[in-house]
Amino acid sequence: MVVDTSIRECHAHKELQAEINADIERTAAEIAVLKDRVAHERVLRANKEEYAILAKQAEKLPPRSKTDKDKVTIAARLRACGDSAALNQTFETTLI
Repeated sequence: MVVDTSIRECHAHKELQAEINADIERTAAEIAVLKDRVAHERVLRANKEEYAILAKQAEKLPPRSKTDKDKVTIAARLRACGDSAALNQTFETTLI
């Protein structure tokens, strides 16, 4: 009778040990998945922070429409300066 009880206890212990090992393996797999998820979330957070910084810097700049308008104005002034320089050069050559 003692031997029979001892064998059943040994068998129950082995089953319990197998269950514990399976739980350990499942938990280890979950931990690996969660580590990957945390790493991915860290990258997303870093990207969002970088975007926020760049957005703040972009808000400080003038709008593109104003920049394009200024560019056209400056180009017109340069052409006007170039035309007047050409006229001055022509005037100087006629005086000589």
